[in-house]
Parts: sequence; C-alpha cells; structure tokens
Amino acid sequence: MSQDTQESHLYSAQDLGQILAEFSQQGQELITQLSKVILGQTAVLTEAVIAMIAGGHILLEGPPGVGKTFMLKALAKSSSLKMKRVQCTPELMPSDILGGYRLVQKMEGPELTFQEGPIFTQIFFADEINRATPRTQAALLEAMGEGQVSIDGELRVLPSPFFLVATQNPLDHEGTYPLPEAQADRFFFKSLSDHPSESVLDKLLDFDALSAFEKLQAFTSAEKINAWYWASTQIPLSPQTRQKLLQILMKTRAQNLGAHLRPLIQDALSPRAARELYKACQVHAALNGRLVANDDDLKRCLFPSIRHRLRLSWQAKSSQLNVDEIIEEICKGIL
Repeated sequence: MSQDTQESHLYSAQDLGQILAEFSQQGQELITQLSKVILGQTAVLTEAVIAMIAGGHILLEGPPGVGKTFMLKALAKSSSLKMKRVQCTPELMPSDILGGYRLVQKMEGPELTFQEGPIFTQIFFADEINRATPRTQAALLEAMGEGQVSIDGELRVLPSPFFLVATQNPLDHEGTYPLPEAQADRFFFKSLSDHPSESVLDKLLDFDALSAFEKLQAFTSAEKINAWYWASTQIPLSPQTRQKLLQILMKTRAQNLGAHLRPLIQDALSPRAARELYKACQVHAALNGRLVANDDDLKRCLFPSIRHRLRLSWQAKSSQLNVDEIIEEICKGIL
C-alpha cells in the first residue's frame, strides 16, 4: 500500500483545514527558529523543510565551512526525529551503511546475527557523499527510491518517515566522485549553500552557535510530518500554474528546444521530475497558507527541483555554463 493510500485512511476531510493551518503556522515557526541558529541560510532551510515534509531527499552543495553539517543537526533536533550520520570517505563500504550479518559469540556458541547499519533511522545524514566511491553511493539508491534495502537477498523496510540528507563539496574540489545521474535524480531538491555576506559574517564572529543549538525546540514529530504530507497532497495547482509546469518540462525536449539551447541539453526532464516539482509546489503552498498552488510556488520550487536533473551536454559542461542560467532561458516567455 502506498503512503498516499495509507494516509487517506488515517485522516478525514474534516481534518484537512485544521492540519493545513497547523502546518502553515508551525512550519513557519520551525524555519524562523532554525534561521536564528543558522544565520543567512533561510532559503536553504526552507527547501530542507519542504523536502522533508514532501517525503523527498535533499542534496546540499556548498564549500566546506559554511555550516552545512550544523544546519542539518539543527533540523534533526527541531524535527524530533532520530538521526544518524556517516562521514563519507573513499574507504567507506556499502556494508558500513546498510549493515549485515555478523558472527556473534553467544553462550550457546557462535551465531550469525543481523546488525543494522546507520541507514536504519528516520533522518540519514551522508556528509560529503561525493567523497564516497560510486559503489558506495549506489548502495543508497534503493533506500532513496523505495524506503527499503536489500541485504543478502532479504528486504528490510526502513523507518517512516525516512529522510536522506546528503552534503557534497563542489565537484572541482580535490578527492570527489561525481554522483551517478540515476542517483542524482532520486534527490527531491538540490540546494546551494554559499559563503555568507559580510553582514552575516560579522554576526558570526561572536555568535555562540552551541548555546543557540541547545535552546532549539522540537516543532515536529513523525506523526505530524505524516499528517502534513497527507494534507499537502490535497492541494491542487491552479489550471494556469499546472499548464506552465507542463510547458517548462515539455520545452526541455529536443524537438521543442530553440537552436541556441539544443546543443546544451542532452536529455529532457523525466516524469519523476514533473511529479516531484508538482509535489514541491503543493508543500510550498501549504507552508504559506494557500489552498491552491500558484505561479509563486512554481517559481520558488523550480530551480532546486530540476537543477540536478537537467542533463547537460558535454559542450555545456566543458564551457562551464551555469545550469540555473540555462533554466532561466528555458522559462522565458512562460514564467
């Protein structure tokens, strides 16, 4: 049974308004609280909250030292979900993440016992995922797509909700392995974290981050996240916004690209991209207290939803073209 079907049995139509009102209020309070601990990163924090509520996963890219790890620890504490963290290195093996059978000495003698890896949690934090080898990165595919893992031919279901957060350094940094396109496409959002402005940096010089972290309050729970997810799926897109979403995705197909864009894009956006952009608009609308998603929701969610899914040609990559600029070109005349 799908998550959507399960949730429809838990909540009635009468619950919808109450749950949406709670989500809008407490979701905004959650982002406000996190913004007081993670200075100058409100946009990234908002995207992380949207992805978590939507049941997606988030890829967070930025240079070292800008607070990516601290931000995700604060999100985990504020969501009151269990979190486990793995520091990815080239030596990390798939079994270090998934777990496996171990020979344990007991009173009766040695016995094979399954020991869960850190993937068995509600928030799994893969720090610097692109320092892990492609084999280890691929071990996360089933967990991200199905909420389960296969170990020695046996399926094991992960806790619910399951939210995978991965940070990565820019690919031009030493010692990084690019994520396979199939795995990058499994991420709901790709968010970009950059160096803070001078005014934010000035505040950070004497900011007591650890003290602020200790004061964080829990605004969500597994039950609330499931309820908020269900309520957001009931929000429609306006006919105009729905049509614009479809136009943008159709425009990435080769036959619809202009002559200047055709050499730059290798493949069109997938149906998964369409579905997850649609879902992001629903959650963003609910977070802002709207009962119908509009163009503002589409504009806000478009870039983090597709910047990692738009497959650029070798010509575009070798020219070091910015994918966000290409997205802007695609959207001209639509948004």
